Amino acid sequence: MNTSRRGLLLTAALFAIGIIGFGCNSQVKVSDLNIQDLDYASLAGLAANPKIIKKMGPVVFVDVRNAQAYSQGHIPGAINITVPRIVGLDPRLAKARTIVLYGEGWKDYLVPVAWKKMTALGYEGLYTFRGGVKEWTKQGRALEPGPRVDGESQGGEDG
Repeated sequence: MNTSRRGLLLTAALFAIGIIGFGCNSQVKVSDLNIQDLDYASLAGLAANPKIIKKMGPVVFVDVRNAQAYSQGHIPGAINITVPRIVGLDPRLAKARTIVLYGEGWKDYLVPVAWKKMTALGYEGLYTFRGGVKEWTKQGRALEPGPRVDGESQGGEDG
């Protein structure tokens, strides 16, 4: 085997190892273990402390439930983005330094799914309020009724 052929084979082997070894790690890895949950007490503590709010920057609450549930009542000031409609660089989230995702209650599987999707898209400062609207109202807090979100269906996962 001549030197140039050995060099070509060595280069091809190193290239293949690079693809196998490093190509698998090119995407952001997300896991349930990385989700940052806030319970109601933590959420209320944040809201009551101006120093923490200033440090956290603009906070946006995102209701991941369907449009019909959102319009029937959501945390005041929250916006509605269902999981299928989560995209990178959403202009409604452009100024947010902290994003709090919530759904119906503790067992709402859409909240961790939304967190994982947003993390994979590069969003930072993500938290989940896993008690959702059930915990919010259980603590005596009011929900804000809202208009139906344009473009949202009222059936299936999205509505």
